Order: sequence, then C-alpha cells, then structure tokens
Amino acid sequence: MESLIAQLEEEKATLEKKVSDLKRSCEMIEKRAAEQKVADEKNHGEEINFLKRTNQQLKAQLEGIISQKK
Repeated sequence: MESLIAQLEEEKATLEKKVSDLKRSCEMIEKRAAEQKVADEKNHGEEINFLKRTNQQLKAQLEGIISQKK
C-alpha cells in the first residue's frame, strides 16, 4: 500500500511539473503572439499612411495634368 502511495505521489509531482511547464510555455506563446500582433498593427498603419500619401501625390499629379490640358 505504501509503495502505491509513493508511486502515486511521484506521478502527481511529475504531472504537476508538466502542468507548470505547459503553463509557462503557453504564457510565452501568448506573449509572443501579442508582441507580433502589435508589430503587425504598426506595420499595417505605416503601410496605410504610405498608401494615403502616395494616393494624394498621384491625385495632385493627375489634377495637374488635367488642368494643363484645359
């Protein structure tokens, strides 16, 4: 009976360590995902601003060409 208890306690300790390791791993993955999301949002914002500036420049060029033809 005592050997069974010792075996179960050892198995419990092993499983608790595994749970702890998995929690830590999960937290690291979540942290990396959050950091990646922030970086992606920043890049997306920069790309939108670039495209807006490009659009404004192209509009100005087009308006210049159209006004020259009149």
